[in-house]
Amino acid sequence: MPEEGRWLDLELEAYSDKNICPMHMPGHKRKSQIEFQRTPFFYDITEIEGFDNLHRPVGLIKELEERIKELYKVRAAVLTVGGSTVGVLSSICAMAGPNTGAVIARNCHASVYHALLLHGINVEYVIPKPDGSISPESVRAALYSLLKKRLSPSLVVITSPTYEGVMSDTSEIAAIAHSLGARLFVDSAHGAHLLGFENDFFPESPAKAGADAAVVSFHKTLPALTMTSAILLNDEGLLPKIRDFLDIFETSSPSYLLMASVSKMTRLLLSEGEALMRAYRERLEQFYQIVRQFSDPGVMSFESRDPGKIVIISDKDVAGSLRDRFGIELEMTAEGYSLAMTSLCDSDEDLNRLAEALEELNNDNGSRGDSASVTKNPVFFSKATLPKQACDIRTAYYSKKEELSLKEAEGRVASDFVFDFPPGIPFLVPGEIVEGPFRDPGRMIKVVKDKTT
Repeated sequence: MPEEGRWLDLELEAYSDKNICPMHMPGHKRKSQIEFQRTPFFYDITEIEGFDNLHRPVGLIKELEERIKELYKVRAAVLTVGGSTVGVLSSICAMAGPNTGAVIARNCHASVYHALLLHGINVEYVIPKPDGSISPESVRAALYSLLKKRLSPSLVVITSPTYEGVMSDTSEIAAIAHSLGARLFVDSAHGAHLLGFENDFFPESPAKAGADAAVVSFHKTLPALTMTSAILLNDEGLLPKIRDFLDIFETSSPSYLLMASVSKMTRLLLSEGEALMRAYRERLEQFYQIVRQFSDPGVMSFESRDPGKIVIISDKDVAGSLRDRFGIELEMTAEGYSLAMTSLCDSDEDLNRLAEALEELNNDNGSRGDSASVTKNPVFFSKATLPKQACDIRTAYYSKKEELSLKEAEGRVASDFVFDFPPGIPFLVPGEIVEGPFRDPGRMIKVVKDKTT
């Protein structure tokens, strides 16, 4: 076997031997909370007799879905192995027919926009508040706007919690949507751990707060392998259509290894979830008590947020310092803040390590103080207005295209999505006019070739 150059498997093995503290997804944190008794290859089978079929579950997989339903206390649950992406695509297409109207929060994930494109749904956008939450009244106004355009409002889509853990008032938004004939779908990918345990500390799951359907990513904040998720339903009438669309969007060869990890995770949480979440809460409370006195970098409080998402506030390269000096890898860095993602699999040692590293950085900056001195909270959504729309998404996307830099494309019509990853939120959608100013004017973008569009 040739050993020259770099090989992914060998690099992963070498990386696992380093003393790196993962403050990022996946939620299992490379620990043995759900220990596999045998090599992964033993679990990697196909749809043989006795092991059911994810696309038409009637046996073992159906029983697992029933246990997921019990865990989240919803009317139905559908296991998926294509991440929350496949759940979003299938749910939106099932809940909104072509040429109907949908209200979409502009900070939704890429998969939401891909569903709009594929299914030909007419859109009315809602601009989030600077913290990323969605005002119920803005949803009401958007639904009335669809009605004025003689479009039947079939669906409202929001993200809660957001990447930074910000929650929206799901119950009020659901009530408004239902009063005007629309269903509510919530991308709750980052809220899989909101199980109802320690509910005076962790927010309520949107799946329990009135959403007709919500998607959760097990792998983000729980001990399951990457790509595992579930669609949680309070409207069982959606189930047949969602399964039909999963036939289209999900692989026809689902991984039994991934499903086995969900089985192990679900069994663990049904038996020990309450104790695990209590311990998780205690670790977080201790962490926030220590870091509340820091100011550069500071740590954002978690009122109206999921405390498991630790927002570190600084204009300095905190992520680089934590990586290079302390062996701590964060989830994401953005303008003015960085994000550490925790889960119930983090240990006391992990959170103490992060707190001690932040303390050392504070001492270096001479900024140790009290909570009143913490830097102003960062802005998670900065657009006050949206780009002007020249045509609908599908017309622009399927047009003839040319590629230009953002600077050269100013005034032209975008023909593709321009996403910032993470977390995959678009700052340009096909059909919208490219407008400055640009932080990266040299970034390339596809635009409609016909300037008269």
